[in-house]
Amino acid sequence: MGHLSYKKTCEWCGKAYYAQKITTNYCSHTCASRAYKARKRAETMAKFETENARVQNKDPAVTTKGQTVSELDVMTPRIAASYLGIGKTTLYRYIEGGKIKVLKLSGKTLIRRSDLDSMFVVGATPLAAPKAMPSNDEVAVSENDYYTTRQISEILGMSMAGTWALLKREKVKSISERGMTYYEKKHIDRIKALRETEGHSEITEWYSTSEVIQKFNMTQAAVYTMAFDFGIPKKKVKNQVFYSKAHVDAVKNKSKSNEAIVGSGDYYSVKQIMEKYHMTRDRVDHYLRYYKIPRIKVGKIIMIPCKEFDDLFAISLKNCLNTKR
Repeated sequence: MGHLSYKKTCEWCGKAYYAQKITTNYCSHTCASRAYKARKRAETMAKFETENARVQNKDPAVTTKGQTVSELDVMTPRIAASYLGIGKTTLYRYIEGGKIKVLKLSGKTLIRRSDLDSMFVVGATPLAAPKAMPSNDEVAVSENDYYTTRQISEILGMSMAGTWALLKREKVKSISERGMTYYEKKHIDRIKALRETEGHSEITEWYSTSEVIQKFNMTQAAVYTMAFDFGIPKKKVKNQVFYSKAHVDAVKNKSKSNEAIVGSGDYYSVKQIMEKYHMTRDRVDHYLRYYKIPRIKVGKIIMIPCKEFDDLFAISLKNCLNTKR
């Protein structure tokens, strides 16, 4: 049996067409898409007009299930705030003050409409106005007893993020007033004193970074590298880093003696051996490890005594020639 076709008229463009199914209403995908968009547009406009009419007529709000607030026996805080004509934050303030009874159910807060209506009965205790914020003329927190977070950051020489992390780690108690957070001065002073005395208390003389740069003609990056490589003790005071004077002087004096060793011509670097004897780096490393040749380290460069390496290489070369004969 062949396929049947039905002659129909498109509901969008009005053209006649042959459809393979009785339920087809449009002649093409284009007409079907345009009809769908027109239908959705009409639904949106109808919803807007209904809501606009409700606002103009001051009708009660409608929930997502199509019910008005007056039809609900139990409300969420959002709907209850709309019902009372107050903000959600104010509603929670009344709840915390015990002015409005609530029911906690699996982490959800519910309010009975009858409890809200009973507050408007004659003789009922009226709602107290939310506590007003103190005026600018009132001083609720003494500046002599408390620090703000920014003041603490400046005192300790730390970033704001570092300051918050420190306060959280030390569990410093705080109070909030007029949108500001304050911390007790005595606790912050105690933390400051501990930070100044903890670690390296035996070191009394320090270089600042700028002093090291000027005295030894170094770049800032070179100072950081030296402190890291040689483990020089350091401390940080108000965003300024200080290095132990004794340790820096010892490193620089050792560096000068090493420079004298290098300039004396009594030592080879690995690169110099490779160039002189046409050896690979692996071969040089093998000689140093196998024959246990003494060596010193100048910064990051390994230096090998010239005489010992030359003598060893001569003996090794002689043994090799004798073996070939």
